[in-house]
Amino acid sequence: LETGKENLGEVVAGLRHMNLAGLGVTKPDKVAILPYLDELDPTCEDMGACNTVVKTADGRLVGFGGGLWIKEKLLKLEKENS
Repeated sequence: LETGKENLGEVVAGLRHMNLAGLGVTKPDKVAILPYLDELDPTCEDMGACNTVVKTADGRLVGFGGGLWIKEKLLKLEKENS
């Protein structure tokens, strides 16, 4: 999905209703997306930017700063949501 900053909040709100386990975040939205997330992992907080958003089973959007373990987390959440 590609959007401008003026619509980012609406796009993130829409993600809560989509059948997605998560998504990658690209520039320039890595910083702009932070206020729209429910929670940030410590790496994301330290970086002040988000590389990956994971949607939990209860619909919360959690921002992660990075790392290969995110793929494992997404796969686990996908299994839980199946």
